[in-house]
Amino acid sequence: MDLNQRFEDYKSYVSNFLSGSETRKPDFYAIAVFKCLAELENENKGESHDSGIKIITREELQQRVQSSFTAIGNKRRGEVNKYLSHRYEYTKAIEPDFINFVLEEDGQIHSRQEKVREGAKKSAYLIIDFPKKLELINFLTNLDLSGAYEKLSTQVEEQFVDDDSESVEYESDSLNMPLNQILYGPPGTGKTYLTVQLAVDAAEPRFKKLINSESKDEIRKTYKIRYDELVKEQRIRFVTFHQSYGYEEFVEGLSAKTEGNQLTYFEKDGVFKAICDDAKAYRTAAYETDKSEFKERWLEFCWTLSEAESGIQISTLSKKTFFTITDITNNTIRFDKSKGDSVHSLSVKTLEAIYNNEKTIKGGLQPYYLALIEHLKLITVRSQKDRKRKNFVLIIDEINRGNISKIFGELITLVEPSKRLGRPESLEVILPYSGDSFGVPDNLYIIGTMNTADRSLALMDTALRRRFDFIEMMPDYDALRDDNGNAYTVSGVDLVKLLDTLNERIAALYDREHMLGHAFFMPVVTAIKAGEQQALTELAKCFQTKIIPLMAEYFFESWQKIRLVLADNRKEKSMQLIKKEKVEFSDLFGDTDDEESFDRGVDTFNLTKFDDVLWHSPATYINMYEKAKTE
Repeated sequence: MDLNQRFEDYKSYVSNFLSGSETRKPDFYAIAVFKCLAELENENKGESHDSGIKIITREELQQRVQSSFTAIGNKRRGEVNKYLSHRYEYTKAIEPDFINFVLEEDGQIHSRQEKVREGAKKSAYLIIDFPKKLELINFLTNLDLSGAYEKLSTQVEEQFVDDDSESVEYESDSLNMPLNQILYGPPGTGKTYLTVQLAVDAAEPRFKKLINSESKDEIRKTYKIRYDELVKEQRIRFVTFHQSYGYEEFVEGLSAKTEGNQLTYFEKDGVFKAICDDAKAYRTAAYETDKSEFKERWLEFCWTLSEAESGIQISTLSKKTFFTITDITNNTIRFDKSKGDSVHSLSVKTLEAIYNNEKTIKGGLQPYYLALIEHLKLITVRSQKDRKRKNFVLIIDEINRGNISKIFGELITLVEPSKRLGRPESLEVILPYSGDSFGVPDNLYIIGTMNTADRSLALMDTALRRRFDFIEMMPDYDALRDDNGNAYTVSGVDLVKLLDTLNERIAALYDREHMLGHAFFMPVVTAIKAGEQQALTELAKCFQTKIIPLMAEYFFESWQKIRLVLADNRKEKSMQLIKKEKVEFSDLFGDTDDEESFDRGVDTFNLTKFDDVLWHSPATYINMYEKAKTE
């Protein structure tokens, strides 16, 4: 191997890396560790190996790296030289060609070309001798990585396996969970119920590993507690689509407010834009920057204002006059000048952009923005700290009931996983009301639900279908079984057999998209644990107020089909819930001189009264499935 040529290749590689638009963390730390190794050798640090060669111990190297380049967003900060170790397995990496290492298990010096045991720990490093070694050391010690290091605070941390065969701790994307998914199925199949667990798993991928119980009830209770906590933290939000829901409620719009005799308009963020903005702040595991500093100071200011009876007085930069902040609502800061009665306003978004040097403003409001920024900088904030990457979740219930084009507008493209912020093909758009540049971060998960009985999948917006994973949810009969796998029964009525039989008939008479979900019987399951009689009452109520009215809608009041589903056609008349009676036309209309003769009758159907004991008889429900097997 021509190391002189490899050195030239490495200089080109570093130059291209530093001039690139993206700073990959593994590449950066490999260069940074190599630079620290060169600095230590240049300072004649280290200790002598048994062979007489000077080596730099792992501890000394990682101490230098830690002091020079804190491992951004890494819980295991002291192990940053593992990024260098990983490079030995990466064939395109150049640094290992120049670095030999000492294995802890044998104390011998090895090179990259030698085969060593997988997972063997490296205890020391040294730069190998070659004609341009001094030039390489000078190149590395004079290398300025400060710009690349600052970029890292806005980059996504990647996950690698270190040389100890341990994973670098990283709470990142939820593995095997799509960013966009829609749960679809018949009514009562637990779609909304399941979103609680899915949302928690998406927000905190490791949460399920912390649950020790095998009881379904205990697992559900644990998930619901954490779900409620995440809702309070606003990392999970819930919205239901309907026909009147629009872009202004979901993304952003203009809202009006009257104060005194003055009507003012302000931009109001919708639930989607609000959660996207919150998620962006935690899209990368990074050290908090001035942007988070503004939020800290602004929160302190708002808190102080809420306790101030007469507002907060702000001196202008000239100190010759002042103005008073009186109110803050949404994106609007209202203030009174020292002279005059009119109310004036500033924009919170504009204030933040000026504070972060992202925007300049000229004109009449400039003195007020600059004076307020100076005031904010005098506010004491808590010490800066590491910010971990966090996932956020938006649950959209009944997603198929809204007009997707009207609600998402131009943002339908941005929810596509490949177009998310943090992905290679990321896109941003300019919002129509605020004029802000907007993108959807890759740490926001969208979970939708849709009822197939309400609207067929074929009618779904094509753009939505292409960008979401569709997960079918059919009746889960295991939900009607206890932890031992036994079906719940009430007075001999097997709930699993009952629901399964009803669904087989509905699928035959209509289709599988209109079957009954297990959730219809869950109140019965709950009641079983409380007492048999109460459970039978719940079962009766379930049929009276839910199942039969729903089937009447399914079959367009075709009561003969409902009788078939309930097996009333196979029961004795006294056991039928829907009784069929034949009425002759002549009995209805009497004699007639019309040409057409009424020689046939009409069937009428009567539903058993709700206070009839038939509803509370176990045989009523057992016969719905037992008869089907005997005949």
